Amino acid sequence: MAFATYSYLMLVKKNPFSKHIWMLVWEGCGYDCFSKDNYLLLGKGYISEINLYRRLFGAPALVEDDALDAIALKKAKENSIKLIEVPIKNSRYGFVTGIFPREMANLFLIYMFESFIKAYDFTINTYCDAHAKETQLIWKNTKKIGVGIATRGTLVFIVMVLDPKGNIPEEYTTNVLPVQKNVAIMYGAFKHRASYRKK
Repeated sequence: MAFATYSYLMLVKKNPFSKHIWMLVWEGCGYDCFSKDNYLLLGKGYISEINLYRRLFGAPALVEDDALDAIALKKAKENSIKLIEVPIKNSRYGFVTGIFPREMANLFLIYMFESFIKAYDFTINTYCDAHAKETQLIWKNTKKIGVGIATRGTLVFIVMVLDPKGNIPEEYTTNVLPVQKNVAIMYGAFKHRASYRKK
């Protein structure tokens, strides 16, 4: 049991998850692919990627909501006009915003989660400004999501609206769960089989 726990902790620390999740969603879909139809596939891909992370952390999948999409798009356009990432405060909805190079926009979430998985301390499990975006995205009680994407020059302005909002004090232990052991073991086994096939 102690060895299994050690192996699990080592696996999480190495984080093989982010690269595998990214490949599942984005392999073969570069800028010419995800930028079509006003970045429609980029938004859909973000939701798929988020839901794979939510599964990893023991949270149910989010459902895309048209009304939230509209709010997100409006906010993304506002940010693109101001050319800054404007903090959005709302009593009902949670917001995740970002600005990213247009042609690398499908790296937005992997860039966030690679550092989060390695750095976030689940034994303390409380609000951390540096990782507030990630904890909002994996917040277990959140049910719906909307994604808005606007562009200006070489940049994309990303806004995600989440309902209900997360990052609520005193509710982290029930809503921000560590990497689930059964899923982590699956990733470990996948990596082992891949290494074995190369020999």
